[in-house]
Amino acid sequence: MSDRDLPLRLEALADEMADVAARARAVGQELLRAGEQTPWASVAADSFREDLARTAADTERTVSLVRALETDLRTQAQEVRETFALIDAAREWVAEQAESARGLLRRAWDGVVDVLTGDVDRARWVIDVAGAGRDDLDPGWLDAARALRD
Repeated sequence: MSDRDLPLRLEALADEMADVAARARAVGQELLRAGEQTPWASVAADSFREDLARTAADTERTVSLVRALETDLRTQAQEVRETFALIDAAREWVAEQAESARGLLRRAWDGVVDVLTGDVDRARWVIDVAGAGRDDLDPGWLDAARALRD
């Protein structure tokens, strides 16, 4: 079983606690009936009935504790489900942010490449012009470009 099965396991345990509580309550009620149905009357019979009543009351207190445990287990199962949902949402958010960051990085890289490619193309053009043969119509900036090249 995986951790994702934990809510189901908690609920199964809560179901078991509900069953235990129901059986214990039935035993307590049976004890009370047994005391009430005792036909004899004596000090011992009264003491027996009182013991049965105390045991039934103790059983009912235990039933209340087991019912509280059942409720706590069901609450815990729901909280675990909610925690898993928050974890899933956080994972999804992180994945979305990572994809967004990758997209921004791609756009930034494309922008850098575009800027540098334009500069490289212009530089090649300057070098091509600067490397052209010299003639009488050469403007002065070509001599400066040739000096930079050399």
